[in-house]
Amino acid sequence: MEYIRTGLRPHDPLPRITSAKPRARLYENESRTRRCWVRPTSCRYAHPSARCTPMEYSPWVVPRTLTFGIRNIIMKAYDIAITCVFLCLGLIGCDYIGGGVAGASSDPPWQVKAAKRYVESVATNEISVVLSPLKEEQPPQLFEEIMDKFPIHEGHIDAEWTPVIGTCFNARYREHRFELREDNTVIISDTLPKIFNMHPVRLGIGTVASTPVIMIVNKSRSSTGLYFVGLYTAKGSPLYRAVLGAGQVWDIQPSDTGINILGHSEIRSISIKQQAEQAGPGYPPQGVGSPDP
Repeated sequence: MEYIRTGLRPHDPLPRITSAKPRARLYENESRTRRCWVRPTSCRYAHPSARCTPMEYSPWVVPRTLTFGIRNIIMKAYDIAITCVFLCLGLIGCDYIGGGVAGASSDPPWQVKAAKRYVESVATNEISVVLSPLKEEQPPQLFEEIMDKFPIHEGHIDAEWTPVIGTCFNARYREHRFELREDNTVIISDTLPKIFNMHPVRLGIGTVASTPVIMIVNKSRSSTGLYFVGLYTAKGSPLYRAVLGAGQVWDIQPSDTGINILGHSEIRSISIKQQAEQAGPGYPPQGVGSPDP
């Protein structure tokens, strides 16, 4: 108690610095431990247990509170970086595999812009395309049955070679490329925009204006709302290719002179000017509206 009252120590292994300023007196509840000074707080009326604040005396030691603060900042930054990495990987994966449930997500904006910039291709020496208002009753929009009015049709062309019943054709749609082969010879190889990766291709074959034709259609996600329409001869020559909006493709009806693409309020008539090809060797010529083989 004498040492506490007078402030003297019997043995001090640390060097003492003499100063004219008197040393702060120690209170009864204060203590001096190894590598730590215990100094009184600025409030002289504080509770005895709160009057002393331990401070590390070594100038080479970073205060513990500052160390914890820097460590917390580093750990939070690390967690944020890891979260961003996994989020980017997830978005890239969804973009690659299609993302969403049943097409509920959206396509990347750059792919949508590329599809909208798809240049409409028309073989003007063989067909003519006329756009007119729809005067008849508005047809229902049924993508699954859109090719049912063709004499020969296939409603599911995917990555595997699918035989077209009633012909010697085989078709597939893999990696945005539609291919149609006759026996072992590929006669149609057409690349569609990348947004058409949600549904299989629909195919229809028939004879209009004494010309055997092959037609395909595919649609994007509902959030994008675009259709691809392709018309070819039986030998594989392209007649018409275009990317149309969902309101422009509600139904496709072959007629005696061509093919009509019915929309919400318009009709796109594709008329055959002349017999572009002779009857295709892969299937017997059939008139429009004849029963399925």
